[in-house]
This record gives sequence, structure tokens and C-alpha cells, in this order.
Amino acid sequence: VLHTVNPRLFPDQLVYIINHAEDRLLFIDRATLPLVEAIAPRLETIEAFVFMSSRERMPEVNLPKPVHCYEELLAAEDATGFEWPLFDEKTASTICYTSGTTGNPKGVVYSHRAAILQTLVCSSFEFMPGHKEGVREVMFPMAPLFHGNGWNMPFTAPFTGSKLVLPGRNYEPDKLYELIEGEGVTLSAGVPSFWLIL
Repeated sequence: VLHTVNPRLFPDQLVYIINHAEDRLLFIDRATLPLVEAIAPRLETIEAFVFMSSRERMPEVNLPKPVHCYEELLAAEDATGFEWPLFDEKTASTICYTSGTTGNPKGVVYSHRAAILQTLVCSSFEFMPGHKEGVREVMFPMAPLFHGNGWNMPFTAPFTGSKLVLPGRNYEPDKLYELIEGEGVTLSAGVPSFWLIL
């Protein structure tokens, strides 16, 4: 089950949702490392950390569990013999947590069936009225993955053969304009506050 985490939550909220979801691996990078080092001793179910980098670019880390290098994990795998497991369509696929306006954040679990159905809806002509048959979109989700799975664009783009452009954490207007223009974005979605910064 993929659990995308909002790094802007308070540390106590992050500890709560990671423990509540019973996450086993935590994927981290340079930007999240200081926060993760601060909360790591309180993460009860984490078995290991995966640093999103090559070994040469990994900084020194101070974490209580093993730290794996993402690029080394990829290089060590032979995908040709991988056998995809069979499971019920109602099996959990992803989980997102609310930001918790009252009390602790609440988890919302999405099944594989829900992800597929939402992908079918999001790829329909009715949902994307400007979409023309045979034309591939360049999708730019402004909703982060921890916010309702980025409103499904990360699933819809590969399903429709469209290009997916991810903004990363940098929401500076100049950088966003550069990405939108440079990548030829044709379809995007985001909450009003994202568009107001542009």
C-alpha cells in the first residue's frame, strides 16, 4: 500500500500517521532528511529507510534503522522474472491522510478498483472536454500525491499514454511557468490557491 506523506504536517502528526498506517519503509531525500531524523526514534513500524539518490550523492545520515540507496535497489533487481501477484480488486492500493482539522489526521484508503475506476473516468472525453482522439496530453498535476493521489493524474497519464510532468516541491511562480512552457503542458489541475500564486 502506497502511503504518500505530507511533509508540511507537524512532526507529531507525521509520527501519528506513519505509526497509524503501520508503514514499513519510508522513502526520503535531502529535503526531508532533517525532519525524518528528528522523528525517526518515534516511528514504531518503520523497518528501513530508502534514500532517493545514488550512493555518491547520499549525505551522512543519523537514523536508527537500515538506510538503503534507491538507485542500488533498482540496479539489484531483475524485473524480467517478476511475477505479478493476484489479489482481490478491493485490496488497498493507496492511503492518504487528511490534515486533521479536529483531532488527529484521518486515513482514507483507496482500493485498486477505485484507482482504476477513477482512472477510467479521468481519461474519458467527458472529463477532459478539450481532449481529442489520438492526441496525447502533457499532464501537470498541481495537487501533491498526498492530496487525493494527485487527483489521479499520475495514474491517468500512463493509462492514456500521456506525458506526466511533476512540479516537485518548488512552487515558485517562475519555476512553474518555466515547466509549463518548457514541457508544453496541455492539462493541469490544482486548488485555487495554487493558481493564485501564478
